[in-house]
Amino acid sequence: MIERSCIECVEPLRRKGYETPRLFAKRQFCGHACRAAYFGRRMAGSESPRLGRPSGRLGMQNKTRPPLERFFESIIICDGECWQWIGVIDKRGYGRFTIRSDKWAAHRWSYQQFTGESVEGAFVCHACDNPSCVNPDHLFLGTHADNMADMVSKGRQQHGETHRRAKLTTEQVGAIRASAESICVLARRYEVAESCIYNIRKGTQRKNG
Repeated sequence: MIERSCIECVEPLRRKGYETPRLFAKRQFCGHACRAAYFGRRMAGSESPRLGRPSGRLGMQNKTRPPLERFFESIIICDGECWQWIGVIDKRGYGRFTIRSDKWAAHRWSYQQFTGESVEGAFVCHACDNPSCVNPDHLFLGTHADNMADMVSKGRQQHGETHRRAKLTTEQVGAIRASAESICVLARRYEVAESCIYNIRKGTQRKNG
């Protein structure tokens, strides 16, 4: 195996427990300090302090500051080496990052910025299973199938009454299947569409309750 070194301190890189061979092959730094030092030099000369949520003219000045500077101000480094996004978070827990008029998922911007690989048309998946993490060492490119397989392997798929769009409990689904009443009566009782009752009875919907 070819030995690789950190591009900042030139120390040998060692594979971490969570890293797949593919992730390790892409990593360029031995740790956060070296990454921060390397990219910090690119921000030399722009030392504007963070002043909380800006407004008005100050807000415009904040948006025109270097994206990398604003990015590093929006993260904290956790014990598990995740770069936790503390800026805007969407409903699914992913960070949001705006560069002028372009809106990015923070982890996608981070991956493209620090690896140099385009994320267009690809999924950026988390090896750490933390949607708010933007550490590029914890991210990898994949397809929709890769993303779904990763979700299933980690037990994050929603099904049954735990699904965010579910209207019926597991007990109600069982009662519908056991009932001899007509579809229209059950649909009115549970306030769902008749097609929903039909699909539950047929087994094409809520197969596992």
